[in-house]
Amino acid sequence: DYHQHPNAKYPLVIAHGHYSATWMAGGSFRSTPPSGDAKGYDRVDQEYGYYLYKNWTSPTGVFHGARMLVATLNHPVPFFDDSYAVNSANVGPYGDAIVKELIPKIEQTFRGIGAGWARAMMGGSTGGWETLAGQVMYPTDFNGAYAACPDP
Repeated sequence: DYHQHPNAKYPLVIAHGHYSATWMAGGSFRSTPPSGDAKGYDRVDQEYGYYLYKNWTSPTGVFHGARMLVATLNHPVPFFDDSYAVNSANVGPYGDAIVKELIPKIEQTFRGIGAGWARAMMGGSTGGWETLAGQVMYPTDFNGAYAACPDP
């Protein structure tokens, strides 16, 4: 759809996580049902990944036809593997760099709408903290914050 509609613009979701060398946007996307031997968190992850897949791809799914940009950020600093996405006297203006420079560049490059009403954040653990901090510190730059188990 992205290439079939070259004039379309999309809302942006920032998926704050904690450091990962691979793509981690806050969940999985799985085209097959959970394996029979999956247990515990692996089972839950597979179930929700399949649930998301069905809702995204089914003509009657709740997300069918939904289009958005989703970006996840790695922003390590010399003292930790994550800047917490805020300005800091110790490591610099990460919050401003992300919100005022990186996000507009993502939107410009990938046809984002480019307005605070069309942006949201989600995340858990450190990503939950970053999500809440981003909404509090940049209230007009985001229109939603979905935080799970934020760091204390």
